[in-house]
Amino acid sequence: MPKLSPRVANNYMLLSILLGNAFIFFVFAAANLLRQAGVGAAGLMFAPGVPLVIGQISVTLLPFAVYLAVTGQRVRDVIPCRPVGLLNLGMITLITITVMPLASMLAVLTMLVLGIGNNVGEIVGDVLRTGLGFAFVVIVLVPSVFEEIALRGVVLSNYRNVDTHKAALVNGLFFGIFHLNPIQFLYAFLLGYVFALLVIYTRSIFAAIFAHLVFNGSQVLLSFLAQVYLQAVGETVYIPDMTSPDMLLTSLRSYGIIAAIFTPVLIILLKSFRDINKRRFFREEFGTRYADNTPPVSRDTGEMALPPYGNDADTDRDSGRIVTASFVLMVVMYIIFAAVVI
Repeated sequence: MPKLSPRVANNYMLLSILLGNAFIFFVFAAANLLRQAGVGAAGLMFAPGVPLVIGQISVTLLPFAVYLAVTGQRVRDVIPCRPVGLLNLGMITLITITVMPLASMLAVLTMLVLGIGNNVGEIVGDVLRTGLGFAFVVIVLVPSVFEEIALRGVVLSNYRNVDTHKAALVNGLFFGIFHLNPIQFLYAFLLGYVFALLVIYTRSIFAAIFAHLVFNGSQVLLSFLAQVYLQAVGETVYIPDMTSPDMLLTSLRSYGIIAAIFTPVLIILLKSFRDINKRRFFREEFGTRYADNTPPVSRDTGEMALPPYGNDADTDRDSGRIVTASFVLMVVMYIIFAAVVI
């Protein structure tokens, strides 16, 4: 089996962004030409939600298939699929809820600093008008599965020999770049970091998929309830412009206060989550050898010694350099893209 390394992950991410978005461009350019030529079916390509699904397939599933074919790996070599357990699912729900205020604060802060609005809310609103079930599939289910396969699957599997928090930070950086939206960068960075930790601690992609489902699902549900409320009150209630500087400052203060309360709880939950899963890992892997929940302790850190994420035998420690040509090119490209958009 080919050895794993950050270099491989960086190359994959760069090609995923470049080739995936090039594919999207040509698909929709062709669809537009067909629509202008009178082919009615081509108009379905531009229906609410359809571009999102095509984009997900182009930037995640197609590169994933190419990656498996080129590297000769199997799905189980890339996607860790250990059972998560009910206790973990409950903790993941709490972790996701406690990270939301900080993510919202970062989104508002970005809008305030850059002076541009967030079109994500408009996209969600357009898809919701087609039905809540359709919106759940397009905005919640598809991104939660497809994006996790790419970021917490392929990318993270190649960072198995890197320090846990370094691997999670790089994963967050890639997750922010992956969205190609300056407004989403900071909070996507945060979520990518947290989701990567969940996978590393549980050895399971299902942990990140579930967290992603909870996060996106809550956003869709809140948007749906807001639409229901606005339809009920009609024109009788004044709705302020939430993108105005004054409203953004008000939102920033509100989210900042809530984040200041919830973020310490988030940190405590993540540490507890790590320790619970370390003990669980040793019980499952070594059985009665550590039945008293006292696995070996590292002399360097004083923490429970835990093998690298994944199979250490498949890791290329000679190619552990994080900053590669692909990494630099990706960051530079994103900076240029963000400058053009802003």
